Amino acid sequence: MAVSPAKADLCLKNLVKAGVIAARNGGLYTLAYESAELAAHFLFVENNVHFRCGRQNDDGSVAAAECIFLQAGVHDVIMVDIAAGKLEISSLSSYAMIDAIKRMMTTAPSF
Repeated sequence: MAVSPAKADLCLKNLVKAGVIAARNGGLYTLAYESAELAAHFLFVENNVHFRCGRQNDDGSVAAAECIFLQAGVHDVIMVDIAAGKLEISSLSSYAMIDAIKRMMTTAPSF
């Protein structure tokens, strides 16, 4: 996948607006405090759980969604949710991860 310098610069500026990274003098970027702390906690991923579900639509097409939980300690969990052509990354508690897994295993997908 090729990314133009202009597109990369635009993405970096959007990450600055979101507070994920910080702009420094000379066109340099660094992780913002919260992101740096999260990155330090995720140097070693201890567990990962990958869920994939789907449903056949009336027209025969298949709608699918999936998510990945990355756990780097008892209380350090990230969920990567992939659905409808979008990618969403969020941090959550260990209890919320277990609750989400239970919900996905007992509830039919609603997409």
